[in-house]
Amino acid sequence: MTTADDLRAARNLIERPEAWTKGVVARDTFGSPITPDSSDAVCWCAYGALAKVTRSASPDYDAATAMLRKVVRADTVSGFNDTHTHAEVLAAFDRAIALAESQGGTK
Repeated sequence: MTTADDLRAARNLIERPEAWTKGVVARDTFGSPITPDSSDAVCWCAYGALAKVTRSASPDYDAATAMLRKVVRADTVSGFNDTHTHAEVLAAFDRAIALAESQGGTK
């Protein structure tokens, strides 16, 4: 998968408002914090969604987070997520996907 594909998959994971969260990387059905790759996770922040689809600490994760940080001009993806609305986070993903595609998908 390309960076654009990874970004698209993470965006799709949090597309519905009820599948998105702030303050923690992921939550279970009870609203409790959980790791983003847990099978019990039902909602994720932008950072958690990227970690889930790319298996965090991988080159794929690094490329996707770098692309998203580039378009939001923030030090951290989670910091941007926690200070913006769901619509703004999705729009940032859209811009990052477009940028990655303009660069040939990247990786």
